[in-house]
Amino acid sequence: MTTQKTQPLVISRVFSIDTPQLFQAWSDPAVMEKWLFPFPAGGSVDVENTFEVGGTYHLDMHTPDGEVYTMTGEYREIIPNRKIIFTWNTTQVQETVVTVEFTPVEEGTKLSLTHDLFPDADARQQHTDGWEDCLANLEKSVVQVA
Repeated sequence: MTTQKTQPLVISRVFSIDTPQLFQAWSDPAVMEKWLFPFPAGGSVDVENTFEVGGTYHLDMHTPDGEVYTMTGEYREIIPNRKIIFTWNTTQVQETVVTVEFTPVEEGTKLSLTHDLFPDADARQQHTDGWEDCLANLEKSVVQVA
């Protein structure tokens, strides 16, 4: 008997900043620390990041209540200002894959995020909620920078 993985999580959003600035938000640890946590009521993240193919990242996301969630992974592909592909590992999921694509548009930059290989629908939904919150934080962060 084979087990079927869930459908990929796909989110697209247009940011009113240029593509290099949005790409930097995904590659520079100092910028990543401003938004890469899924807690709209506050929180923080500690980022260790070796941004190169084969390089790794380590995120410790701190909830407002003091809990810590750790994410780790490896960069599989980096095309500057166009695409980043990396693995995403937590206590809940292992070796899932995130693809972030950047497309210049008239309004700024379209970001398309695809997160694939979830073991079940619950994990997919939890990550959908988390990514939506992270992207809302990113939007607030880059609007302040822009």
